[in-house]
Order: sequence, then structure tokens, then C-alpha cells
Amino acid sequence: GIIAIGALGTLAGQILVTAPVAIIAAVQYFTTVNQPMPPAPAK
Repeated sequence: GIIAIGALGTLAGQILVTAPVAIIAAVQYFTTVNQPMPPAPAK
């Protein structure tokens, strides 16, 4: 009972902490990907 509630609390805490970090990382990734790429050498 108490142990399950504690595990759920830590899990929710980790999600609340990692969710904004993951969102920021995804936004930075998409912004860098959507930037115009430098001209690649033609093969």
C-alpha cells in the first residue's frame, strides 16, 4: 500500500522533472533540423 504509493510518487516526480527537459530537447532538435542545411558536396 504505502510502498506502491511511494513508488507512484517517485515515478510521477521523475515524469514531471523529465517531461519539460524532453520537450525542450525535442524543440531544440526540431529547430536545428528545420534550419537550412549547408550545401552538401555533390557526389
